Amino acid sequence: MYKIVVSLTTSPSRLKLLEPVIQSILKQDYSIEGIELNIPLKYKNKDEYEIPTFLQKYDKVKVFRPEKDIGPATKIVPTIMRYINSPDVYIVSLDDDHRYPDKIVSTLVKGLSTYGDKNIYTIGGINMYVGANFTLNSVNVYKTAPVDVLEGVFGVLYNPRLFTSDILDYINFVIQCKECLTSDDITLSNYLAWKKITIMRLNFKSFNKLILYKKILFNNLIIKASEKDTNAIHLMPGGHRRRYFDACYWLKQNNMLYLNIK
Repeated sequence: MYKIVVSLTTSPSRLKLLEPVIQSILKQDYSIEGIELNIPLKYKNKDEYEIPTFLQKYDKVKVFRPEKDIGPATKIVPTIMRYINSPDVYIVSLDDDHRYPDKIVSTLVKGLSTYGDKNIYTIGGINMYVGANFTLNSVNVYKTAPVDVLEGVFGVLYNPRLFTSDILDYINFVIQCKECLTSDDITLSNYLAWKKITIMRLNFKSFNKLILYKKILFNNLIIKASEKDTNAIHLMPGGHRRRYFDACYWLKQNNMLYLNIK
C-alpha cells in the first residue's frame, strides 16, 4: 500500500460548500492517510476566510494556513513542500467543486504501481499545438500516454521527491502574470517540462468505462452552487483556451516556456 495524502484548496465562497467534496474523498475505495486543506491566511492576499465548524468532525482532515495565496496552485505546492523530503508519501490533488467517484485515487495509484514513481499521473491530459492564425489549440488525449498538460480537475498524483525547492521561486515569479496565476495546469506542467518530468495520462478500462468523462460524470456531479461563484475559473471571460494562450505567451516572452508546443 502506498501512503497517499489528498490535497486541495478553496475560496471563501466555496468553503461552505466543501463538505460533499470531503465526503466523496473519504469514501474512496483506496485508503488514504488524510486530506490536507490549504487555506491561505487571506484569499487573493486580501479577503478573510471563515473556517466552518463542520471540518472539525473529520479526523482525517487537516487545515494548513499558507501565508501567501498563490492561486489554484495553492492546492498542491505547499503540500509538495511539506513532503519534499518524505521517504514514502505521495500526493493526490483534487479540485474543490466536484463530488469525486470512488475510483479516482485507486486509478492514480494503479498508474504509480504500473509505470513507476518517476512520472506524474493524471486522469485527464491535453497536448498543445499552434493552429491556424497562430492560435494556441489543444487536443484531449484518451489513452495511456505522455501529455503536455495535466488537467487538475480529474485528479493528479505527484511524487514530491521529484521536485526541488525552486518550485517556490518559479511559482512566485510566474504568478505575476494574471493568466499564469489562474492557469495552474499550464504553470505546473511547464515546471514539469523544465525538469523533464513526464506527465502520464492514464486510461484503464475498468475506470473509463465507468465514467464517460466530461459529458456525463463531471457535468452531473459538479456542485451546482459553484456555477454562481464569480471566482470560478471556468467561468472567466475567454475560457481556458484564451487564458492558456496568454499564459504561454507571457512565459515565452520571459524565456520560461518549456512546454513542447508543436
